[in-house]
Amino acid sequence: MPGAEGGYNVRVDASRPSSTAPVTWKEFDQNVISHSAAHHLMAIDDLIGTLGYARVSDIARRLGITRGSVSISLQPLKKAGLVTQDENRHLRLSEAGRALVGSIKTKRLLLKRLLSEVLGVGGSQAEIDACKIEHLVSNETAHRVLALLRFLDEDPGRAERLLADWRLAGAACAHRARDLSELRQRVPGVAGRVAADGPETDNAVTTLKKTDVIQELNRLYAEEIEAALRYFHLLHAVRGLDLLLVGPKLKEAYRETIEHAEVIARKIRTLGGVPMLRVSLELDATPVDGRQALELALTVEEAALEAYQDCLRRVEGDVGLEDFIRQQIAVESEHVAELKQLLLD
Repeated sequence: MPGAEGGYNVRVDASRPSSTAPVTWKEFDQNVISHSAAHHLMAIDDLIGTLGYARVSDIARRLGITRGSVSISLQPLKKAGLVTQDENRHLRLSEAGRALVGSIKTKRLLLKRLLSEVLGVGGSQAEIDACKIEHLVSNETAHRVLALLRFLDEDPGRAERLLADWRLAGAACAHRARDLSELRQRVPGVAGRVAADGPETDNAVTTLKKTDVIQELNRLYAEEIEAALRYFHLLHAVRGLDLLLVGPKLKEAYRETIEHAEVIARKIRTLGGVPMLRVSLELDATPVDGRQALELALTVEEAALEAYQDCLRRVEGDVGLEDFIRQQIAVESEHVAELKQLLLD
């Protein structure tokens, strides 16, 4: 086959059997790892491969999400023993994490070959579809795909004859693809993202610098809005006496994050931009106790502090913005210290 590669080594997760009870829709929720978690693990692996290290801020930039989202998403991965963090806040994959990433990447390669070289799906679409399902495919299915590809690789002539017959059959059923296309067009999108760019005006900041600054401020804006949503959710997730103990702190944090977001939005408008919001957030219905709420709040505040510290390095030279960012760093540092003290009490 054209572009065939030999010598596949499929690494699998031995903790999950390849053959189970009859498959039902509930199996989806029993998957070893979610799509988001898989991309966090692969981002760490890729960053270490290119930079030699991986930080929360690096992952956030690579995945196009906030540091708060990354910090929250990393918690279950750390508890599962897939990710570790050193004293410099550099992230590493454990042996189990590296094995899982290797398994997922191998499955993506197999699926992409199956979709593009066997089924004739376009290259970019094959990449997208393989990415969507790479973490869901069982080890048994991955091995069967591997067996099929090896079967085709062993005899290129036989492979070409089989694929020629397949292409003829596919052409005869082309009308079905059109029907599916029409159906797809009737399905509404599920992504709720807001993206807006405003006009630029002349001031002391150059056009290029202004664009960069607005982009940095929009990242901070997203961090604060997401933090506010998390605090609002926590207020309704804590029950009983615990709410009496931590409720006032959560309400204060919610109010302050909204105020911070408003200040950032005004600064963006002053620069001639319009606040842009991209938030990827999923909050479940699991109740939490007071300590869990404070721990989550600490994670959010530490992510915000890191975001402001990172932004400070990027706006050097703009005295007004530097002063604002330094003030926010002082505020966030105080919040982190308060939460750590509350967790010690």
